[in-house]
Parts: sequence; structure tokens; C-alpha cells
Amino acid sequence: MVAAQSWGFEDRARLAWAMVVRHPTALLELEHQFQQDRTSAHHAYVLSHAFVRYGIQQFGDEWPKHVLASLQQGMSFQDTIVHTTTQSLEQIQANFWNEQSLWTNWIPVFTSSIALWLGILGLALYVFKKQRRRAEAIQQEWKEEEQ
Repeated sequence: MVAAQSWGFEDRARLAWAMVVRHPTALLELEHQFQQDRTSAHHAYVLSHAFVRYGIQQFGDEWPKHVLASLQQGMSFQDTIVHTTTQSLEQIQANFWNEQSLWTNWIPVFTSSIALWLGILGLALYVFKKQRRRAEAIQQEWKEEEQ
């Protein structure tokens, strides 16, 4: 998923759904979720994917390589995060969740019935204006033909 370098609507929808269904999870707890039932494992994969993408956006394309190298040297995940980002795991995690919550907070707004009716109203106004302009153009042609 990360290697593809694409983060489309479907991926964002999966992340939003994972965050709506379950409360934000501490990143260190994800390891346990991989070993639980299928739903928990799927949740862990979605959040892990989102976190890795966040890390790449914040710290560059080489960040995953540096993380894996540090882990291979025997560093703990927390020490690896500090080593590769100069920020604590708590800071990174808070920033990650804050950025994700911007997306998930707006989903209910865009999917609400009010948004749907505003969209329908906007479309109706657009059609009305377009029809009005066309009628005015036809009337103008008639006036020109009469003269």
C-alpha cells in the first residue's frame, strides 16, 4: 500500500471507518491487535498504513528505511522514533491523531442529510440560473428577429 505511493478516497474512507468504529489506539497497542481477530488485525493494518504514510510525509521518503534499520539494530520502537524524528513517540502520536481527526471530523458533515439537501438546493439554483440565461437569450433573439 505504501509502496504504491497512492492514498486515495478508498484508503481515507477505510481510515475514517476504522477511527469511527474504534477510538484512537496507541501505536504500541497495534502489535497486539495484529494477533487478535480479523477485524482487529484489519484495524491495525489500516492505522499502521496511515501512520507510515504520515511519517513519510513528515520526515521524508527514507524514514521507513531508517526506522527499520534502527529496529534491526535492537532499538525499541520508542527509541527508534526519537532517533529517526527527534520527537517522542507521544508527540508523534498526538500529531498523527490530530491530523487524522481533521479528516474524520469532516466526514459526518459531508455525509449528513443537511449537506445532501444543500447540494440539491445548490444544483437546483444552478439549473434555474442556467435556464434563466437560456430564456433571456431566446427572448433576445426574438427581439432581434422582430426588428
